Order: sequence, then C-alpha cells, then structure tokens
Amino acid sequence: MNGEPGALVLGVFADLIGRIKQCIPTDSNDRPLGTMVYSQLVLGMPVIKADYFDPWNPQGDMIEVPPPDPQAQGSEEAQRKARRQNAAAWKTCLLANTLLEVTKDGKYRQYPIGRNLAFAYDKIINGMQADPPPPMPDDVKARMDAATRVLYKVNADGVRMGRTELYDNYLKLARAYAKAKGDYAVAAEAAIREGRQNEWAVTAGTYRQDVDDARDALSAAGEAEIQAALATLGSVALPVNEMAIKAARDKFKAWQLDGIAGVVAEATPYSLVLPSNWCDPANPEGFEGLSVTQSQYQHIASTNWSSAESDSWHSEAQSSSGGGAVSFGFFAVGGEHSEAETKDSYQNSQSSGLQSVFHNTAKNLTIKLEYALCSFYRPWLVSDIFYLQNWKIPQLGGRHCISDGTIDGQADSQDKWLPMIPQQVLVVRNVEVSSTDWGSDGAVLSEFYASAEGQTTTQTSETAGMGGVALGFVNFGGRAGSQSAESSGSSGSRAAASSHSYFGTTFDKGVLKIPGAQIVAFLSDIVPACPNA
Repeated sequence: MNGEPGALVLGVFADLIGRIKQCIPTDSNDRPLGTMVYSQLVLGMPVIKADYFDPWNPQGDMIEVPPPDPQAQGSEEAQRKARRQNAAAWKTCLLANTLLEVTKDGKYRQYPIGRNLAFAYDKIINGMQADPPPPMPDDVKARMDAATRVLYKVNADGVRMGRTELYDNYLKLARAYAKAKGDYAVAAEAAIREGRQNEWAVTAGTYRQDVDDARDALSAAGEAEIQAALATLGSVALPVNEMAIKAARDKFKAWQLDGIAGVVAEATPYSLVLPSNWCDPANPEGFEGLSVTQSQYQHIASTNWSSAESDSWHSEAQSSSGGGAVSFGFFAVGGEHSEAETKDSYQNSQSSGLQSVFHNTAKNLTIKLEYALCSFYRPWLVSDIFYLQNWKIPQLGGRHCISDGTIDGQADSQDKWLPMIPQQVLVVRNVEVSSTDWGSDGAVLSEFYASAEGQTTTQTSETAGMGGVALGFVNFGGRAGSQSAESSGSSGSRAAASSHSYFGTTFDKGVLKIPGAQIVAFLSDIVPACPNA
C-alpha cells in the first residue's frame, strides 16, 4: 500500500465510492437498481476550464451575463466569444461521445482503435427493422374500411385518392363556423374597448345569429357521420415499433449541428454536461466537500472494504490494491522510462523508471477536495428504443449484437455494438493534501512545486519536464517543456514559468494544492439485451 499515502488513497477512494452509491437507487438489499459499471481512471483526466466553460447551446448563454451591448454586436470581441463558445460546445460533444469497454475490475478502458457512441447509435437506429404488426381482426377491418369510405375516395387497391365531397363540404362549413365565432369575439371586444356597450346589446344578436346559422349548417352536413368515422380511424392502434424507430431517427437528425465544429464540414450531435459549472473550480455550487484524515484512512485500511464494494459495483477492487485500477501512494508519471500498453498509453502508463523519486514517507496526512457526479445529457439519444420488443437488426449481427444486457457476458469484449452508455463522470477538483510530517517526500515535492527558495536537482528538473506527480488517481500534473530550466533555476521561478502547464499546482508551507478540476471516473449503464431476434 506504499505507507500512509497509500492508505490515504484507499480512504478517499472508498469514501467517494460510498457516496456515489448513495446517489444510485438501490433495492432492499442495497443493490443498485439496474446494472452500472464504474470505470476508474488510473490518473485523473485534467480539465481545463477554457476548453469546456459556457459552451454554445440552443437556449443561449448557460451562465448569467450582463445585457448585450447593441454596439458590440458583430464586434471582434463578440466574434471571439462566439468562436470560444462553439469550441467549448464541440469539445463537450466529444467528451459525451466517449465509448468505453465493459470491465469487471473497475478499470477505465477505451477500445484499442477508438470507437464513439454517436457512430454506433446512428448505425443501430438506421438498421433497426420492426416486425410486421399482427393481422387486423375481420370485424375491426370492416369498420376501418367503412370509415375510410366515408372520408376518402379509394381505388380498387384501397389507396386513398383524396377526400369525399361529404368530407370536403364538412371541412368548408367547419371553417365558416369557426370564422363566425371569431367575428363575434372581435366585435364584442371592440365594443367594450370603445365604450359601445349599449350599442353592442342590440347588434350582438346579428353576430350571434351568424354563429347559430353556421353551427346548424355544419350539423346538417353529416357531422355525426364524419365524427364517427374520424373516431374509428383514430381508435385503431398504430405500429408502436415503427413509430418509435422513426421518432428516434428524426430526433437524432434534428440534433445534428452543422456549424459547431467551425471549418470542419461535419455534423456533430449536440450534448451537454450538467451542472454547467462542472469545469469551473471557482464556482462551488452543486459540488460537495470531502475530507479524509489519518484516523479515517487507517480505519479504511484495516477493513476489507474492497470485497463489500465489489459485490454491488461488479468491481474486483482487490486487484486495485495490487496496483490495478488505482495506484497507491505518491509517484511520478510520464518520462522516457515509462512503459505503456498499446491499448491506452495514457491510462496504462507504468512510469516504473520514475517511481523511485518518492519513498512515501509522509505521515498524518489529510486530504480535502470537492467532488460531484456530473451527468451527460444527449437530446439526440432515445434510449427507450432498446427496451422495445419484436425488432431485429440483421446487418449488424442479429440477436444480442448490440448488448446481451449483462456485465459478465460482455466484460473485456469488443464484440457488441453498444454494450453500455456512459451516463455520468466523477469530477474531483480543488484538492489539498497536508501533513504534519512529509518526511523525505516533502523535499521532492518542493523540487517539483515549491514557491519558496531552494535549488533544483538535475534529476528532478528532468522528471518534472517529462511528466508530473500523482497521489493515487489524483493527478497533480506535469511541467511540459520545463526541462529548459535545468538545475540553475530556483523553485519559485520554475513554478511561475510553468504554472499553466500543470494547472497552478503548488507546495507551500506543507500543503500541496491543485486548484483545477479532473475527471477521475466514468459511470455507465449496461444497455438492455437487444435485439431479441
């Protein structure tokens, strides 16, 4: 477990999982309703506010802004804002398009050559074929045919060739009746507005007579027969599957945005992440605080929490304690000595050549952070269609080619088209780690992030230039390009020069701080078993 820093990571991880579970509906045995997969990133995915903040959306600005200045319309500043909002919307859509593999050990794993949600969904809804509806009973068919002949002219094959004279005349008289009522209302309102109430008491009868005459004409034109025929045609059920599939296709097409990617001539399905301030570390609304102290993480470390979590989250957390889904303790990431699997070089980076920088000697640690489960909203995705019965999709592989509805049957497999859909991301931000005794790790952190005096060593400078520092899955970022400072630069000058590249991480007066936000996990729902034919 790498000493107390490792226990601290276990404590934070267990507390976060426990709080996440409280947000998910459960049955009387405390099992989640539905099948959810938790995908933990080895390292937090840094979120730059400018990349996602205040994206363009069809309803206008998502945050409170001052009233627009009419003179600023079309200005260069307004154009820059529009381009930035478009870019933020596009990047948000890309994030919501993430498609992950199903895993049972809680690991975050993308498909080897990359797959995206919108592509799979598009192929599914456009390949769906609804089974033919059952034949209509003879008596119902007879009533339908009779009602159709009242309203429409039909040829020998039963194809409608226009309205009957009876129906045409009915519609004409219905419009006349509506106009007579409208004329009555307009005249009455004008008389009251102009103070001609006494006059209206006499002339109102003329308008009322016009309304009554129009109503009598409509009634005498076969109204009862027409209404009965319309009721008969409207009472027969339409094919549910065909309507649902068409509605899903129409909605997917309607939410394709042509200009959001700028000069790229490609439609992008619109998505958003809520709450809208999820990427803004300065806005605490919607986020909760979490603080884990020495006594808490020591208690967690002494209990077998992992087996309890694995039952309801289908996550073999014992593999995490061996360095699987979560790496424990302080360690350096990146660098020329790192080893990576081809599946996901960023998340599976082992960085074995740099871990010797830390000895995890810190004691009496406390970690504070903010967290929230942020939700994807995809108005183009109608997940209800996966619950339909009596349809098939032979072009994609037949029965259960989309999903078999289970975790076990799809884990670590690439055979299904859409086994699960990411619904939420766990966002952690504004992390602070403090200790009463940092031990030798304090000196290393000072070399990486200190704002006080002190000279760097060549080894640490190169390490910082190549990668960064993490405490378990909490990523404190690197210093891309800071190798040029070499050993002659002071800690403070290096930190100031590189603050943007590692999101302002500092180690000052015994407190390690990272003010930015990072995604540390995805939560996905397993798609129901479909199709069944």
